[in-house]
Amino acid sequence: MTSSARSATPPNPPKAERAAFPIWLLAIGIVVFLGSAALAARLIWEMTVWSWERGPQMVGFALMHGSGGFLVLFPAVLVIWLLVAIVVVLVALKRRRKLSRVSLIGIGLSIVLLGILHVPYGVWLRLFVDRWANGPDAGRFFTIAAATGDLPLVKTLVARGMPVDLRDDGKTALNAAAVGGRAEVIRFLLASGADVNALDRLGNSPLQNAISEHRPEAAKLLAEHGGKIIHNGEQQRQ
Repeated sequence: MTSSARSATPPNPPKAERAAFPIWLLAIGIVVFLGSAALAARLIWEMTVWSWERGPQMVGFALMHGSGGFLVLFPAVLVIWLLVAIVVVLVALKRRRKLSRVSLIGIGLSIVLLGILHVPYGVWLRLFVDRWANGPDAGRFFTIAAATGDLPLVKTLVARGMPVDLRDDGKTALNAAAVGGRAEVIRFLLASGADVNALDRLGNSPLQNAISEHRPEAAKLLAEHGGKIIHNGEQQRQ
């Protein structure tokens, strides 16, 4: 082949350089990911197995006041690591470099783990409702769900046959919802046949509970459905 022919042949385009993921960033990511995973495992254990066996949990309380309290720092550090890793990836894209597979896997796993850490307690309870709904603590779960406004869990329990006026510590779910000012829960419980004037252990009606706790929306809703102001009711004192 002549020199003129060789000069006419276009050169092969350079291959895109693979973007390197800094070793120091990878090492930090592994440590904070494992710490966050340990925290997630502990919290999920509390929201599932411990809840089935011991009743409603103050999730994370024992951990915060024990030797493992430092674990709660890892998710915050993981968020910072994730932001830095995303910046590194964006810089690589801007420079038209191939993305590191390690960076993509690390970012993906971190996002999934942070998502798991933000799954509410009530979701775990609904996922495993068959494990505890027929146990001795079902009434406590019911009234706590009403008090905290966890309407999906309240609906799940009622659909499973939970007595709408079941009492826990002398109060019904409607009393608990009135104290918490949970209008949507109150509306559902009343539609399901709850006693609008059920007295708690102190002899107070749901309307009285709502008024005492300064819950005007809940008080108005209860009054519209026949709720009465009963404070230290005679029936309860007897």
